Amino acid sequence: MSGILRIIDTYKINRFGTVYDVEKVDKEEIKIGDIYLDQEGNRFIIANFANIRRVDGKQLDYERFFDIVLESLDDKNVTGAFLFKKPTSIESFSK
Repeated sequence: MSGILRIIDTYKINRFGTVYDVEKVDKEEIKIGDIYLDQEGNRFIIANFANIRRVDGKQLDYERFFDIVLESLDDKNVTGAFLFKKPTSIESFSK
């Protein structure tokens, strides 16, 4: 399965919106304008990448971990801990 992002954390930043700290589960390229679906099928577009400075001093693998800003295409909040590029169900993901 390709095009999977795991949401690790979310941050609310004034004048910027909600930032999602995500892990790329596969090798799929991610770019601004890509559309992802949450676990309920709500659509979100990657509006921007964020460069959040970590205060805990941890070094991250920026090939896999990064911060994104999403815009909802369905006026919904993200549900669940995963975003998918193609429609899928959690049952098929766990097999």
